[in-house]
Amino acid sequence: MKVTAITRFKQGDLFALLEKLGWNQAELARRTGMNPSTVGNIINMRQRPSLAQARKIYDVFEEAGEFFDLMQVWPEHFKGFPIRIEVVQTQELTEEQLEGYRDYLQVKDAQSGSTFTDEQFEAVEVALKCLSPIKRFIVEERSKGKTLAEIASATKRTRGGVDQMYKSALRKIRNRIGLNFKREQCGVPLLTGEQGSGEQERICEPVNGEEQ
Repeated sequence: MKVTAITRFKQGDLFALLEKLGWNQAELARRTGMNPSTVGNIINMRQRPSLAQARKIYDVFEEAGEFFDLMQVWPEHFKGFPIRIEVVQTQELTEEQLEGYRDYLQVKDAQSGSTFTDEQFEAVEVALKCLSPIKRFIVEERSKGKTLAEIASATKRTRGGVDQMYKSALRKIRNRIGLNFKREQCGVPLLTGEQGSGEQERICEPVNGEEQ
């Protein structure tokens, strides 16, 4: 099956900061008092921001606790694209690769979806970190569209063995975000613990009967 991906150019630093703060183009326009179309043209690299516009953007990010000078990252002599740029790429994907993307997106949706609580969000983060190195590798490779056969070859395991470990990893993640999830069973996110401190063992205790 052929799948086409369409990539639209945006100013990466600005776009990433908006994503981090949970703002969209309209919100940035509202906060800066700028015309939404002007903000859109700057984000989409259709026009170079003026010093005054860059200052307004800097000020609203500073109020939010972020420090970003758009003029420092914008090429000095680049005025912007005359039209919106899109890069179209088409690739043949197997059913296995499509399933890998689907499973990965379900996990990512669980992390970002508004229907999940902060506790469940933390649970997904912890579950990913609590996977064994081989299971984490398999999940990461599947998320890149690698087939079970390709991963089996890379890890010198059988395809069936890789499939079992992949399904086991997904079950562990799903258990962490299940309706019976309890915060005290999970502890705090691993990022707050020190390696070798014993924190990981407490964080990674089994939930809902999941396997080690």
